[in-house]
Amino acid sequence: MIIGVIGDFHYVDLKLIENLGGNILKISDPLDFEKIQGLIIVGEDNVFLSRFIKRKGLIEKINEKAKQDLPILGIGAGMLILAREISNSKEFSLGFMDIKVRKNGFFYKRKEFSKLLKICALGYKPFLAKFINAPVVQELSPNVGILCTTEDKIIMVRQGNFLACSFFPLNEETFYRYFLNMIKDSY
Repeated sequence: MIIGVIGDFHYVDLKLIENLGGNILKISDPLDFEKIQGLIIVGEDNVFLSRFIKRKGLIEKINEKAKQDLPILGIGAGMLILAREISNSKEFSLGFMDIKVRKNGFFYKRKEFSKLLKICALGYKPFLAKFINAPVVQELSPNVGILCTTEDKIIMVRQGNFLACSFFPLNEETFYRYFLNMIKDSY
């Protein structure tokens, strides 16, 4: 299965995904979408991500594939790109998920921090996650499932074939296996 990646490629654990049976394709052209079965939008800066998506002419293809139920994972600023609304920014978002998010939701902490998370949907073993300018979900519709919270903040959600988290999973096989299973289940 081929998974497209848009954004900060180095935050995705390529080796781990390959070990789980996935192949990565860095998306840089609308034609790349014909080859993929899933998409990861990842980064620490939604301004960079939105400009890249616009500059490369990817919006139309992403919208088309989303309507066809392509599984899409937003990591870090990718959560902002998938959201219906960003409360403290006028930046572009695709609006696929019925969530309202806030940029830099952990503004009272350092710009970057790590934390152990336990997400029951992924198994019972805690894993290390890195938060960089991490967004948080402020509001969500009833059709959006909450998969993880920390410090009373929603940091991972799922709505159908859309999955979003405000953190970067570090060497976490179960996280990527969950997304790959979403892809398998959609075909």
